[in-house]
Amino acid sequence: MSLDDYKFNIESAVQIIDEAYDLWQEHHNEPVGENVKFLPDFQKYKAIENAGNLRVYTVRYKKKLIGYSVFMVVPHHHRVQVIQAENTLFFLTKEHRKG
Repeated sequence: MSLDDYKFNIESAVQIIDEAYDLWQEHHNEPVGENVKFLPDFQKYKAIENAGNLRVYTVRYKKKLIGYSVFMVVPHHHRVQVIQAENTLFFLTKEHRKG
């Protein structure tokens, strides 16, 4: 695997939902297993993104989506005058992890 084969991007959650679904399922099953149903609220993600408060950073290997980091841009819970980005999801497929 050459580093040149990896591409990092900012992408729209709405545009990659179908492509990312299996990856999100894999991510969900890793820490909690299949006992807890995977049921994301895609309409809420769409609304948050349409409001300009969602950032999705992706990594692709030879154009295939292999990972993501998702941030919600929101006021801080204790200091509302401070805007922060909360990382809500971070995942990279096992075959591309090292260490």
